[in-house]
Amino acid sequence: MKKLIPIILLLSCAQKEILPSIVKIPKESISVQPSLELEIGELRPVSKGYAVGPGDVLKISIWNQPELSVEVTVSRNNTIVLPILGEVDVKGMGPEEIKALLIKEYSKYLKKPSIDVTIKTYGSRFVYVLGEVKAPGAVPITREATLLEVLALAGGPTESAYLGCAYLIRKGKAHPINLYGILKKGEIERNVYVEDGDIIYIPHMKNQAVYVVGEVKNPGAITSEEDKISLLKVLTLAGGIKKTAGNSIILVKGAPFNLEFYMINLGEGMKGKKEDILKLAGVYAEPGDIIVVSKSGIADWNETIELIKPTLDLFIFTPLDILWKTYMIRDIMRRE
Repeated sequence: MKKLIPIILLLSCAQKEILPSIVKIPKESISVQPSLELEIGELRPVSKGYAVGPGDVLKISIWNQPELSVEVTVSRNNTIVLPILGEVDVKGMGPEEIKALLIKEYSKYLKKPSIDVTIKTYGSRFVYVLGEVKAPGAVPITREATLLEVLALAGGPTESAYLGCAYLIRKGKAHPINLYGILKKGEIERNVYVEDGDIIYIPHMKNQAVYVVGEVKNPGAITSEEDKISLLKVLTLAGGIKKTAGNSIILVKGAPFNLEFYMINLGEGMKGKKEDILKLAGVYAEPGDIIVVSKSGIADWNETIELIKPTLDLFIFTPLDILWKTYMIRDIMRRE
């Protein structure tokens, strides 16, 4: 199995920020980047056209049949009531699909009916955009709309937004969204379509933690009000490095979808010279970063990957604060 190639850093003891050189994962190593399918889950990445919904007013015109031409409102059960036909289920249908259905049904009573269906007014349908956007709140949707279109209506993300893992919450389930990939890398296939009642939440950078895993006394999340925090301070807050630790520390940035690995080689490290330890004061971590302190002198990739996987799960599967906000908002919406 291939080992990480150590990258020697010639650093001074000054408090100058230093970013180690990037190292790439060998191609034969196992994947650490969640798949697009895992990320967007049940969300819809392709257009299917606007489907009418409760509150929409439809204008239905039947040529040469003025008594059958009406304006009807879609009910809460996604039905409309029409002359002769009575109650008609239009759930999930667009105007053209409704037109085809009505032609079929009215053909039982009329000879070759010519029918036109249009949306006269749109009902109250909203997507709620919360967190780090310039104009948070309820965004009305009057047609089929994508995530980016709704964010644009909310003013777009603020400078403090954490784009690495935003969330789209639908029916109480939080789906992680890689906004960085969409906005910075042009991965438009991740630009899913929203639905009535969706909640989009973009966290603040400072609400993210720096995560420490591996050979430290108190592994876990280290929170800070600072935009950046030195590795020396992070490891101190994590209780310090154990005697079983090796000489290399790996800094993982871009979690959970755009992972990049940086390595700091410390010679004898925390067990050695003071100047080696002070190297860590010149390397800074940002919220959302993962710091890996492994046992072996130079960790192999599989060991590193296994250490960070539970932390990636924290980003993707347990956004408890976001789910709490969802339930609170849904409760307010019910009371209204």
